[in-house]
Amino acid sequence: MIVVSRSAVITRKACAMKRYWAYHAPHPDAPLDAPVRGLTPTMEGNALAKLRGTLFHNTMEQVVQGHDIDAYVAEAGAPLGLEQQTLVRRAAKAWSRWRSPDLRDRFAPLSAEQEWSWAMSPFIAQALRMDLILSDRETGELRILDYKTMSRPDPNWTDRLAHSEQTHLYIQALKERTGREVSMQYEGIIIGKYEDGIQKSPFVSAFSKHGSLSAQWASGSQRIPTLDWSDDQWFEWAEAQSLQSQLLCSTGRISPSPQQLLATKNATAYAELQWADTVARLDAEPDPEAQRLLRETLIERNPDACLKYGVGHACPYVGLCWHGHQPDADTFTVRIDHHEVKETPA
Repeated sequence: MIVVSRSAVITRKACAMKRYWAYHAPHPDAPLDAPVRGLTPTMEGNALAKLRGTLFHNTMEQVVQGHDIDAYVAEAGAPLGLEQQTLVRRAAKAWSRWRSPDLRDRFAPLSAEQEWSWAMSPFIAQALRMDLILSDRETGELRILDYKTMSRPDPNWTDRLAHSEQTHLYIQALKERTGREVSMQYEGIIIGKYEDGIQKSPFVSAFSKHGSLSAQWASGSQRIPTLDWSDDQWFEWAEAQSLQSQLLCSTGRISPSPQQLLATKNATAYAELQWADTVARLDAEPDPEAQRLLRETLIERNPDACLKYGVGHACPYVGLCWHGHQPDADTFTVRIDHHEVKETPA
């Protein structure tokens, strides 16, 4: 059985060559039979976002379980510094304070961070980890809740997520696991942008002009960090500024048709089986030059993805794809498998 992760599926669809480098290419310093393959850049431009995202999801698990998160965030978030710790802590508390009560009235929580390996076909399985699963108290329908931190929601984010592989595969997997009706809902936490070493977000900043503090910048205003405020002080100010809708958003219920769900499942399983065959053909070629030629024949590059987010955020594999560079220990490490499945009872 071949087990794939959601991120690997998304990477393949964005750029097949990036999928190869990130998940399948052997590192020159690793043994040929290493259980985990793939090259991880030593200097990732989005390292902060990944670390912060992990901290936020783990913190939300603590929130759902009713734990006090102050000490947890301070310890687990120590490498990120005070500003990012404050951002994550207040974002988690804001969701719990402003969104959770309405959901608790309608839904009963069943599980948090549930994970298992779901067989999409006899040959392909997906590693799943769901943020939160709720049960509608009236209808019994299951609702998968997934948290998304974002700089801001784009106008079509609900429609885009309604068509995403994550939505379709998660819903279909839980339907097959439980035999119940399932829908999905994304909870957006708007944390702003991190630019020039500053987190531009009302979670950690206010703006002073003429003696008043606002969440919005205006000409002549001065940014005031709010890291030394207590969370109670911050909430008093945020609610006086009516920031709830500026900091939190939701897609509401998403429920694709059964035909859409099965189409995504079947197409994904088939594509991953073909991909596994491609990787096996490359692995079977012992000559490095012949393997390079075969790789460039079997796997397409997507030039549109190389500089999608600008020169400063170029894909880290551009040198390998286009300029003949060879991976080494200075630029790449062996990928750490973050998708090892710890089966959660149904």
